[in-house]
Amino acid sequence: MISISDLTQQLNIKENELLELISELGFVANKNNKISNKKAEEIINANNVKKSTKVPSSAKDMVDKLEGKQKEKDVNVSDQEVDSEQIKETEKEKQELIEISSIISVKEFADILKVSVSDIITVLMKNGVLVTINEEIDFETAAIVALELGFDNVKEIKTEDKKIKEKIDFRLQSVLQKENKKDLKIRPPVVTIMGHVDHGKTSLLDTILKSSIIDSEAGGITQHIGAYQVEVNLKEKKKKSSSKKRKITFLDTPGHEAFTEMRARGAHIADIIILLIDTTDGIRPQTIEVIDYIKNAKIPFIIALNKIDRPEADPDRIKQQLSDLGLVIEKWGGDVLCTPISAKKGKGIDDLLELILLVADMKEFKANPDSPALGAIIESRIDYGKGPQATILVQNGTLKQDDYIVVGKTIGKIRIMEDFLGKRIKEALPSTPTKIAGLSSIPHVGDILQVVNNEKEAKLIVSKIDHQEHIKSIKRLKKIKSDEIKETISNGQIKELKLIIKADVKGSLETICSSLTKLLTNEVIVNIISDGIGDVSESDIMMAHTSSALIIGFNVQVDRVARSKARSEKVNISTYDVIYELIDDVKKALSDLLEPEIIHIKLGRFKVMEIFLTGKNQMILGGKVTSGKIEKGAKSKVLRNSLEVCEGTVSDLRIQKKSVQEVLKGHECGIKFGGDCIIEKGDILEAYIVEERKRTL
Repeated sequence: MISISDLTQQLNIKENELLELISELGFVANKNNKISNKKAEEIINANNVKKSTKVPSSAKDMVDKLEGKQKEKDVNVSDQEVDSEQIKETEKEKQELIEISSIISVKEFADILKVSVSDIITVLMKNGVLVTINEEIDFETAAIVALELGFDNVKEIKTEDKKIKEKIDFRLQSVLQKENKKDLKIRPPVVTIMGHVDHGKTSLLDTILKSSIIDSEAGGITQHIGAYQVEVNLKEKKKKSSSKKRKITFLDTPGHEAFTEMRARGAHIADIIILLIDTTDGIRPQTIEVIDYIKNAKIPFIIALNKIDRPEADPDRIKQQLSDLGLVIEKWGGDVLCTPISAKKGKGIDDLLELILLVADMKEFKANPDSPALGAIIESRIDYGKGPQATILVQNGTLKQDDYIVVGKTIGKIRIMEDFLGKRIKEALPSTPTKIAGLSSIPHVGDILQVVNNEKEAKLIVSKIDHQEHIKSIKRLKKIKSDEIKETISNGQIKELKLIIKADVKGSLETICSSLTKLLTNEVIVNIISDGIGDVSESDIMMAHTSSALIIGFNVQVDRVARSKARSEKVNISTYDVIYELIDDVKKALSDLLEPEIIHIKLGRFKVMEIFLTGKNQMILGGKVTSGKIEKGAKSKVLRNSLEVCEGTVSDLRIQKKSVQEVLKGHECGIKFGGDCIIEKGDILEAYIVEERKRTL
């Protein structure tokens, strides 16, 4: 082996020139910055060739490729002329169009460019990307590599059929823009009710629907996103055109902070937001959260001031709070629609519905009912009789039974359609919520449903989506820096709480997992080793036993066999029907994993006035308590001229030869002091006790 510095002196060149030459040959020095003798010999030969030819390194690369990479020690003028022609031919090749796919392996890329794999890897390493010969890179990375190697005409191959691409990259607004305006017809408005927990959202919806939804909700808190459609016929409307019943679709979004993501999904597909505020409680954190969302999303909204029937209601105070937040209601000279209601008593409900239809008339929400359906998933679950099910809000077109559909990466053919009351239907028009069965798997809440021509087209779209996600994953990996990896390595041991989560529906499962994974510190984390839809089964118990995990169930049951197995295997199962109780209990469990905080509590000071006995690791002292108190068994610092010199323990306390537990300020006493200390007269003993305090997240 020969070192880089020795080789630099031998060749009489600068170190950066040597490193450049090493890189050109595809060599890499070891961790001790040394090169093998064989490689050193090739480097010396290459340097001689470079000196004698005085041509760019790219010419040498071309010679290597055309001559089978045979090194020549002597190069004459005629060889230089040949090299010059080859250089021109190489440069011409580099200017030709090179087409590559969205993702490509390093080896395939090297073959297309007609360069060595080591050339590709070297350029990638310079840009902080470590790959092997068979790993894949995305087009963006490949284009950068090609440019550095002199290939500046690289193009990405777009293999997707135009129609397929549109079905992958669609958006509702872009779909509506392509529709013929003459085909667009007025559709029912989609309304979501939002606000702080316990401000009466479910009660309001219950009153509007004239049903008893609240009775089925644990703790009076909505646990899922539901969708409902009502027909309204306001009595005060006198025109004949208004005598027809008009439909309004309601999205029921949860109010607790844990449902932030679900709430955002609900509001995203809503046309109008009703911001519900309790006049007895006032503006709360989630109220402000909704207001911020409304301002950013610029969605039409109506403020409903609830519980006005109560004596303690103060609507004027709420209006002032709203004004302070920049929302001035119409009666105060602003442009914000506001109406008082009592959700439980039914007071003001007609006025609220009238405002909803007024906003809908002003905005003219439209869709084309004759187009293939497009909609959003607002809930999904597994029915053990019907398989995977999803609740869809149709946003454009008409969804029909037997339609072939793609939902995210899930495909299916609609076998069953039901309205929100569970009644079988054959089709669903725009703004209609419907529950469907016939999916191949459970889709994610928020996924977009689209109707396709047949199963073959559905599978092709899903394969293209998989391809695109693969590209995105490669791009994400490419951006990971070495320092970011180092930051994830902790010096201490991180404790983890292993969990298996089971829930009744997909929306709740996603929300629970999202909320729990945010509960972490640099000492403890939540590790969800498995999650799924459905009741707790025997296989869940076995997984929990082998991995030492806890099982958490939300709105699910534990079958008899699983419960018996859990008892025998001593597996802990906790079930919940209110989500914030679940999260609070996990917080407590995580807190139990935290190391307790060590607290030093000062007791008092003792001034040493006499030394009665000095023994091995023990002294008997006489003196006076000058502040606080001294307790038997307390720890003690020894201070001399205000500096700590050593530590020990007050092993015994005596007053007139009588052993006592404590001595208060102003009293003289004797102390038996234990510790490797030599105490002098005038020293101060500062007594303290040590307590462990439980820490919480």
